[in-house]
Amino acid sequence: MINKSKSSLAFLLAACTVLSACSKRLPPETLPSVTATTAPSETSIEETEATTTETEETTINVGPNSESCEATLPVEVYGNLNVYQKYLTDSDFRAINLDGVCINSLNYSNGFINDATINTLVNDWGCDVLRFSMNVEEDIGGYASNPDVKFAEACSVIDMCIANGCYVIIDWNLVSGCNPGEYEDLATDFFSRLAAIYTDVPNVIYEISSGASFASGTQEETDEEPDEDEYQESTDVWDDEIRPYSASLIESIREYDSDCVIIVQTPVQEDCLSDVANNPLEYSNIIYSISIFGEYDEVMGQELIDISEEGLPMICTDLRIYGEDNEFLENDFTSYDELLKSEYISWCAYYIGGDASYGNMIDNSYMDAQAVADAHWPDVYITETGLFIRDVIIENALDREDYYQRRLEEETEDGDEYDDDEEDEDDTTSSTQG
Repeated sequence: MINKSKSSLAFLLAACTVLSACSKRLPPETLPSVTATTAPSETSIEETEATTTETEETTINVGPNSESCEATLPVEVYGNLNVYQKYLTDSDFRAINLDGVCINSLNYSNGFINDATINTLVNDWGCDVLRFSMNVEEDIGGYASNPDVKFAEACSVIDMCIANGCYVIIDWNLVSGCNPGEYEDLATDFFSRLAAIYTDVPNVIYEISSGASFASGTQEETDEEPDEDEYQESTDVWDDEIRPYSASLIESIREYDSDCVIIVQTPVQEDCLSDVANNPLEYSNIIYSISIFGEYDEVMGQELIDISEEGLPMICTDLRIYGEDNEFLENDFTSYDELLKSEYISWCAYYIGGDASYGNMIDNSYMDAQAVADAHWPDVYITETGLFIRDVIIENALDREDYYQRRLEEETEDGDEYDDDEEDEDDTTSSTQG
């Protein structure tokens, strides 16, 4: 009982920290209005008599904690991100791949999201980017249930990622699959305030919807030929729902941040990527999200290559490669990883967090809540899936370090030459960006 009460106290303190984390960055006009509440005068801790029953203890040899992979931090290496043609690029417009993980929703953190876990994923696992989902709907405790508190939580996560030198994706997750326009006012308020606070901060990437319009244009399976009007409705999800919503959100964000990278969702319905490629949004630094589930599909893989070659910039924000029995498919993951890297499509693998849902890369059956929160997990605390994906990400981090060292060498070798050619500086800058 004492330990549980202490855990409750720790959770309350952590919650207070989250609520205050972004207040130092907020200009007065963007501060959320939070109604003060009266805290309880004291917290009672009930003590119980120690039991005299002897229990047999099981000792698990957990091994050493994880250590840094010693790669230079991603934001230090790549700087301000850009989208050029089909590529995500660094500040010098060199094409790059970012690898990272999805972290379970901010609504269901269970104490998992803290500085130690973010530090572990960035330094020990080598993640370039971490993706956090903000569930929206009120009935699941999403943003709509308490916008001020949820906004503060998002700020806290962003601040921790900035401090740890990684990129952070804040995802507006419509769990119900509704038309994104239903929550456009809330989304506009959310992303506008974030953009006002984090303008010109290179770490922050906004994913302005995911899961949206899942329920739109879908049809029940039937042997009958689809009605022509229903078919037309299904193919208009991009033009009629996602595209106008996204244009409105982009305009709102661009009022405060003119060049941050913004992720726009593509329709979840099959065969709709071509709709996006044929009618893309006409803004700079826009990249389009895709999700990949299940076994490797050669036909789908070729479609991705074809769309990429047409010039559509893409990022896979949800890479979950599991079979029918929720079994992780290593070979299929490798095939998709190779395909995505060949087309410079970055990815975030699903998922890591503080709950026990399938696909979690850490094994909560071995750990108590404190061990989860302390992070730097020994291998025994990580699932086979997690170990495999961690190794892939570490390999990418080591490639990032090689790239960084080569770039430093090039800059050193070319430094004197650039100093001698000051009169051609404008032409050099132009050719670099081109």
